[in-house]
Amino acid sequence: MPKLGSHRVLAVFRRAPLLVWRRVRRNWWLDRTCIIFLVTIGIVFGLSYYFMNVMANVASKRSKLIEDALGTRYTLPDVFFEFIGAVELLWMTDMFDALMFVPTALLVAWHERPWRVVSRLLLAWGLASLIRITTVAITSVPDPRPSCQYVEGNVFTAFTLHRCGDAIYSGHTLIFVVCAMVWTSFAPKNIVG
Repeated sequence: MPKLGSHRVLAVFRRAPLLVWRRVRRNWWLDRTCIIFLVTIGIVFGLSYYFMNVMANVASKRSKLIEDALGTRYTLPDVFFEFIGAVELLWMTDMFDALMFVPTALLVAWHERPWRVVSRLLLAWGLASLIRITTVAITSVPDPRPSCQYVEGNVFTAFTLHRCGDAIYSGHTLIFVVCAMVWTSFAPKNIVG
């Protein structure tokens, strides 16, 4: 014979999909102003992200031209690499991006006003990408990683994850900063403070 508490637990599990659906209906509604704002921010974000990729490709092409002109691969000295040694684990940067981005996406999905968080996240990411466009074009330096990839194709259509020449204002760091901004602005006060 089941205990009285097990009936309550089963009732909660039966009602869980209904409770989730009510929360989605209550928090994810959109009006016309919100849709226009999100579309505008989405366009700004998309354009800035595209041109950021183009300028990173230009920096990579410029690094390849410098290497070809010198006849050798020149890398800037790195104090960390001198003491510790070069670390060839480029997959770790992508893993840390995912470890930051997945909980942030879950925070956005469960927030009381998710569209507000999404719009501010995309706006901050888009503005940081616009700033990165100028700095990548100006501060292209030889990459300390010997395994970085040069962009070989058209700078407007090529996409490479770990390219050479854009080491000063990293796109991976941009993701860390934007996710940290979302957590400090929108996390429940008992988690972050």
